[in-house]
Amino acid sequence: MFTRDDLIDWLVELLAQRGGRVSGGEKPHGPPGRVFVSDWELRRMRKPGEKIIRLPKGAIVSPLARDWIDYEGVRIIFE
Repeated sequence: MFTRDDLIDWLVELLAQRGGRVSGGEKPHGPPGRVFVSDWELRRMRKPGEKIIRLPKGAIVSPLARDWIDYEGVRIIFE
């Protein structure tokens, strides 16, 4: 009989085969090769008083991060 534990084991194995991490570390966000940037990461990247933050070309900026950018008056440059 296929139990609940068997289902969990199967799902974990399936995710591991597809490259997803199921424990220990973060799962990759967005399409492969693109960087996902949250507001927390932008706050860490910004130096005190700096009004420009440089991100890799094609980076995905979260909606909350965009709100923070507008509120703080920060300019994002995609390189």
